[in-house]
Amino acid sequence: MITFFNSKTVFTGTDLREFNEMREFLKQNGVKYKYKVNSQTGRWAGGGTHRGVHGSVGIRMEHDKMYEIRIREKDAKRLGL
Repeated sequence: MITFFNSKTVFTGTDLREFNEMREFLKQNGVKYKYKVNSQTGRWAGGGTHRGVHGSVGIRMEHDKMYEIRIREKDAKRLGL
């Protein structure tokens, strides 16, 4: 089981292609992983979401999502990550 206490973040970024490449690499090496996707404009900003309050003008939508992948520390050491 992958928990916060026995895991390591091996990818954090906004590039969906790189995110999928890392997931494929882990899959090919038989490594279980957990991932999170957070929307930068979907965060709460008091009276609503950031996008709802401020709009999306000037925000590059390809950078809206932040991707994170975590794996067990022992797997990270084995793969040299």
